[in-house]
Amino acid sequence: MKNQEKIDYDKIAREQGVEESRRIWMENNTDRMKKIDEWEGDPLICPCCEKYYFKIEDNDEICPVCEWQDDMIQRRDPERTGGANKLSLYQYKLKWETQQVNQTLTQISIKYPDIKEDLDKAKHILSLLALKEAATN
Repeated sequence: MKNQEKIDYDKIAREQGVEESRRIWMENNTDRMKKIDEWEGDPLICPCCEKYYFKIEDNDEICPVCEWQDDMIQRRDPERTGGANKLSLYQYKLKWETQQVNQTLTQISIKYPDIKEDLDKAKHILSLLALKEAATN
């Protein structure tokens, strides 16, 4: 249905009910919306982890995935520190991505213990690169 003509959700709501309209909308927009019951308009994706959708623009909501607090000032100026978050959005995103890579490397080292030493070296190098990147921003 995603590649077909535009769906008239208002017409579906009038003819089949609001719940059916929502169900169809969810089928076609699962990547855009996670919680239809709390839907209050077009949500904003978290700019840090890109895995959570904020329900309302600029309401200081904290992302449950990466713990970045929605801050419109930092959205407009990702290099700015302070405000809702101590770190800038760039620094927070780098921290988040580093954590994700470290978590993946840890999972690999558990699965393949014979390469654990190499993975630990990779984690160390990644941490140094993250520190260097954070210092330049």
